[in-house]
Amino acid sequence: MALEHLQQQVKIRISQRTKKKGIKWFCCCGLVYILFMIFPRHVDIVGHYLAIQWNDQSESLILLEKLRKNCPCALCQGESTILTQKKAPSLSYSPQSMELKETRIVGSYGLQCFWADGHQTGIYPFSLLYELGKENS
Repeated sequence: MALEHLQQQVKIRISQRTKKKGIKWFCCCGLVYILFMIFPRHVDIVGHYLAIQWNDQSESLILLEKLRKNCPCALCQGESTILTQKKAPSLSYSPQSMELKETRIVGSYGLQCFWADGHQTGIYPFSLLYELGKENS
């Protein structure tokens, strides 16, 4: 019984640490197997959507308005340090705010979006994009 409880705790801890990084894993016979990290194979702007084909062969179609409103940058989400917490201001969006001009892959972890209103500081982790895409399906 104690071993089963320990295995369950390990599974929970692995889930918490790998979910945001887009790492897929499974547990069998008490061993943890890491499968792969999720990353986009192809990214394209199609009308009012961001289309992504992932390395696991799945596809995501994310509405640009939803993408912009989930921008992870400090300006949009606020920021915290050990001593302070700055809340995000209430943002107002123009039609240009929802127009995506360009995207760039950043390292092996994220996508930078360049919006028509000049906003470009948000780097969207692949795991966030994957989750936003799952919400549409």
